[in-house]
Amino acid sequence: MLKKSSIQNASLQWYDKGAGPCLVLLHGFTESHRCWLAAAEALAGQYRVLVPDLPGSGNSSLLSDGSADLGATAKLLWQWLSDLHIEKCVVVGHSMGGYVALEMLAAVPQRLLGIGLFHSHPLGDDEGKKGNRDRTIELIEKRGSKDFLHGFIPNLFAPAHRESMSEIIELLEKQAAEQSVAAYVAQTRAMRDRESRLELLVQSPLPKLVVLGAQDPILPQSVGLDFAAQLDRCQLELLPEAGHMGMYECRPKTAEILAEFMSWV
Repeated sequence: MLKKSSIQNASLQWYDKGAGPCLVLLHGFTESHRCWLAAAEALAGQYRVLVPDLPGSGNSSLLSDGSADLGATAKLLWQWLSDLHIEKCVVVGHSMGGYVALEMLAAVPQRLLGIGLFHSHPLGDDEGKKGNRDRTIELIEKRGSKDFLHGFIPNLFAPAHRESMSEIIELLEKQAAEQSVAAYVAQTRAMRDRESRLELLVQSPLPKLVVLGAQDPILPQSVGLDFAAQLDRCQLELLPEAGHMGMYECRPKTAEILAEFMSWV
C-alpha cells in the first residue's frame, strides 16, 4: 500500500506492507520504491516491509532546502520511522540507498538491528569519481536527463541481461524520466560530497549484509570483497550472473538473501 506524509517540510511517499519485525529497503540512483516491490511482496508474510521514495525520487520531494543531502535524508527517515512508532529496524540499501543506510547508522546506530549494502559500499569518492559526478551534473543540466538515462540504465545490467531484460530496462528508463533534472543534480551532488563510512562500518557490532554482482560495472567485485573482508558478523553474498541490478537480475535469490539476513538479525 502506498502512503504519503509531510515530514520536516518535505513530502515523503512510501510502500508499506506486512507485519512483524521491520525491514526498510532503500532504492538507488534513478530508481524509486518500485525496484524493491518484488522483494517486498515475497517478504511481507513475515515482516513489515517499508520502501520509501528517497528525496527527489518517485513521489517524494527534495528536502526543504532543495537538496538531497545524505545525512539530512537519514535524519528525515529516522523521523519518519518515529512517526510510524518503529523504534528499531533492519535497513538494506541498493547503491545510493546504501549510502543513506550508512548515514542512518552514523546518526542513530542504537535503532538499527542490522544493515545491508546491496551493490553498495562504504567508501567515499576519490578525486576521479568526484570529477565524473561533476561531468554528470554538467551533462544533465545542459541536455536534460533523457540522453544520460539512455546510456546509464542499460549498462547497470550484466551484458547477457541487456537483451533478455530489454522490456524491464525500457520501463526503468521511462520511470526514471519522470524524475526532475533538479533532483538528479541534487542527488549527484549528495553522492559526490559524502564521507567515507568504512571505519564506522568496520567498528559497528551490528550484523551486516554485503551483496555483490560479479559483473557489476559500478562496484567491481574485487572492491566489494576487499571491504567485506574487514567486517565481522557479515553475511557476504555473491551473485555470479548479476551486474548492478540484482533485485531484477536475480529476483528469487534477492528475496532469499534478505529473508536469511532477517532471520539472523
